[in-house]
Amino acid sequence: MGSKAVFLDIDGTIYSHDIGVPDSTKIAIEKLLENGHIPLICTGRTRISIPQQILELGFEGLIAGCGTYVEYKNEVLKNKKVEEQELANLKLLCGKHKIFVIIEGEDCLYYNPKVTNKRYMKMLEDWKVATGAQICDLEHGIRNINKITVSAEIMDEAFAFVKEVDHIFYPIHQKIYSTVELVPIGCNKATGIQQMIKHLGIKREDTYAFGDSNNDMEMLEYVNYGIAMGNSSKEVLEKTKYKTTSIHEDGIYRGLKEFGLI
Repeated sequence: MGSKAVFLDIDGTIYSHDIGVPDSTKIAIEKLLENGHIPLICTGRTRISIPQQILELGFEGLIAGCGTYVEYKNEVLKNKKVEEQELANLKLLCGKHKIFVIIEGEDCLYYNPKVTNKRYMKMLEDWKVATGAQICDLEHGIRNINKITVSAEIMDEAFAFVKEVDHIFYPIHQKIYSTVELVPIGCNKATGIQQMIKHLGIKREDTYAFGDSNNDMEMLEYVNYGIAMGNSSKEVLEKTKYKTTSIHEDGIYRGLKEFGLI
């Protein structure tokens, strides 16, 4: 068996807020490497939001920000950023709509200081704990933006904001997390995978992916073997041919074992 590229989502797939990365997943990644395969991160998180302890599991490359950023062995292959002329408008819209928003940059995660709601403050703290990333006030300036996450707790306000930026972003409604991800048009996890396998010289027929949420849909449809975690969203479970057990039931290890990769 030649080398296979195995793309792994982070949240809900290899990492859970309650248990971290399961020991079985760590073992599975080690076995993949021993067998000559290439484990790669493919996440909605931006680069700054990926903790070092996950990077150190054995990944040589990553796709971040829903395909906006592609990196292999510390070489940046792609870094799609929102155009500078759009950033001032984003700041104005955040003030206008007073939404729970996290603007995800290359160097910092930006928050909306005009919102002081306790739930928003809790959301920011949870992101800081989960990612280890720096949280910055968007009023002090924003730069190097890859994508945006909006809380859907206040639906009308969130979707009014989404409508005003739909010329540059398309929305992914993450019902599991009650958020809407706004990704630059033309980017998704599948486009990131296309760029990565071209760089690696890997054929599409030799690609596998594991995911659980709606932003994984294009990835799971693009690779030859798209495998849904048992804890996936209803939409993912309905549209994915292959399935494994949940993250709490050693889903990655069992899935890789079933496909003969470990």
